[in-house]
Amino acid sequence: MGASKARRTATAERRAKAIGLRLAGRDWESIAAALGYASRGAACTDVTRALASNLADVAAGAADLRALEAARLDTLQEAIWPEGLAGNLQAAHMILRLMERRARLLGLDAPVRAAVDVAGQVGVDELLRLIDHTPSDDPDDDADDQDEHDADPYGDPFADDEPDEDPGDAHPGG
Repeated sequence: MGASKARRTATAERRAKAIGLRLAGRDWESIAAALGYASRGAACTDVTRALASNLADVAAGAADLRALEAARLDTLQEAIWPEGLAGNLQAAHMILRLMERRARLLGLDAPVRAAVDVAGQVGVDELLRLIDHTPSDDPDDDADDQDEHDADPYGDPFADDEPDEDPGDAHPGG
C-alpha cells in the first residue's frame, strides 16, 4: 500500500529543504550529507523528480484555470449574442473582443510553426560553396554555366544588346 501521510509529509519537507539548499548554491554531496540521502545521486534524483512533479502540477493548474476562463468568456458571449445579432453595434463589438480574448487565451492566434528538414539533402561544403559562389571541384559541375547562374532570370527590359557609347568616346578630346 502507499506511504503514510506522515511519511509523505516528511518526504515533501526533505525535498523542500533540498531544493532550498540547491538554490542557495550547495553541491549535491553536501545536500546528501545534510539531509540524510544515501548519495549525491539520490539527492539530485529526488530534487529533479520534485521539480518535475511541481512543474506538472503547475501546468495542470494552468490548464484548469484556462478552461475556467474560457467558460466565463463563453457565458458572457452567450448573454450578449442575441443583441449582437439584432444589430446592436456595441454588443457586436463586445462579442468580437470576447472572441479575440478567447483566441489569445487558447493560443489560437499563435504563429504557424514550420519545421524544415534538410538533413541529408545538401552537405555543408555544398552550402558554403553556394553561399560563397565559388566553383565546385566536382567535374560534373560545368564552370561555363556560371554566367548563366549569375544572370538575371527575368532579364532587363531596358537593356540594349549594344553599349550606349564606345568606351573610347567616354573622354572627348582625350
